[in-house]
Amino acid sequence: MFVEIFIMVCFFGKRYIRRNPGTLVNYGGAFGVLLGIMVQNIFPFTDINLPTCALIGMAAMFAGASRALLTSIVFAFETTLQPHGLLPLLGACIASYFVSFFLMRHGTIMTEKIKRRGVFTPDVYEPDILQRVSVQTVMEEDIEILSAENTLQEVKKLDIRIIKRKFI
Repeated sequence: MFVEIFIMVCFFGKRYIRRNPGTLVNYGGAFGVLLGIMVQNIFPFTDINLPTCALIGMAAMFAGASRALLTSIVFAFETTLQPHGLLPLLGACIASYFVSFFLMRHGTIMTEKIKRRGVFTPDVYEPDILQRVSVQTVMEEDIEILSAENTLQEVKKLDIRIIKRKFI
């Protein structure tokens, strides 16, 4: 497994990960097992379940890469229904989400390529009315323009109601 990870990182790089998120989940599972083995070696009397470590690593990697925090937590908990793994699952997914939030400049792995091309992809799901309204649809073309060169007679000729409505 380590040889496979080394070969994929060296030859494919992160382009392969963008095309195949399953590989990313495999990396997360391997990293979770590695952390579980390290903790077992440091603290030999702990009862750590390595398959649960793999599941937590997969969910944390998916939560960080896709920024779907709640989805990854619910999916990982729903597949196992192991309450003893819920607290580490929450901690790992939240930590992974925050690390990816501060380190990934271009959004998630799904929107990174789109944002680099200059296409706007929303980060928050709230309506932005000004984004859908063009200036041409709200602009009025028949307006009276006042300037410093206008005389008092010209200003008096203008309809006062129109001036109040447009300038106040």
